[in-house]
Amino acid sequence: MKFTPTLCVLVFLSWGRMSAQPFTSSNLPIVIINTDGGNEIPDYPRIRGTMKIIDRGPGQRNYLTDQNTPEYLDYNGRIDIELRGSSSQATEKKQYGFSTLKADNVTVDNVHLLGFPKENDWILNGMVFDPALMRDYLSYNLSRQIGEYATRTAYCELVLNGSYTGLYLLQEKIKSDDHRVNITDIETTDTDFPKVTGGYITKADKNTGGDPAAFSIPAKQGYDVWYIHHQPKPEAVTPAQNDYIRSQFQALETTAKSGNTSVANGFPSVIDIPSFIDFMLISELASNADAYMYSTFFHKDRNGKLRAGPVWDC
Repeated sequence: MKFTPTLCVLVFLSWGRMSAQPFTSSNLPIVIINTDGGNEIPDYPRIRGTMKIIDRGPGQRNYLTDQNTPEYLDYNGRIDIELRGSSSQATEKKQYGFSTLKADNVTVDNVHLLGFPKENDWILNGMVFDPALMRDYLSYNLSRQIGEYATRTAYCELVLNGSYTGLYLLQEKIKSDDHRVNITDIETTDTDFPKVTGGYITKADKNTGGDPAAFSIPAKQGYDVWYIHHQPKPEAVTPAQNDYIRSQFQALETTAKSGNTSVANGFPSVIDIPSFIDFMLISELASNADAYMYSTFFHKDRNGKLRAGPVWDC
């Protein structure tokens, strides 16, 4: 029999209809999540469950049958979990945010997952809009290599409530931490200079999510770009803090539109220019359609300038 390209495709399709290969092992870590009672994971509120991560180590194959072998488990404990994302929630393959918990089901537990620094907030990224399944991985790793923090990532396979759901990226959630966005934690009492100057994490994004938009700035194209508080949380930010961080974005807009390049009072006095250059290079390299408008983070430490990043959702 002569195998033409068309015949190969037909044979492949017929095989696909005949049977599906059961998932039993992988050369990647295997994440097994079982929600309490097998409940479906909602967008809100979080529900609780258990998670195991099977990882024999680099270069080794992992097997589902290893889930009850303690020496092969990178994590075995409680979590709370929810759906995450906006447009991705309309796809069949969901994305998840979760926290690692202590046995009391309430207290967060800072742990190492797959060699990452200790923390309790994590994400399972389904990469649903990236057919190559590489853009986030490459972009985040490149960002760290050029000196800008980006979330650490590890490919894994996910089995949820007994069903194999596909390839995911286990990654860090963006937050203030010595090993993540290393800025000063700002308190509600920090309303006067210099404490009011930081630290902040602010996101330009759609105003259709769960967190309310704090302010908007008109874009050149005629629509508004909305800004959302990530740190402090929207429910914790004070009027003085909101006014301060908004003033920094407004100062950037004013000085950039006027072409003011003065180090003393132009846009170089407002922003950390190298971080913006790095952010733009990676966004363009990844052909990130949302860059600068949606899923775009900025951060500012106390007494520091406004910085672009971390890069996100490429």
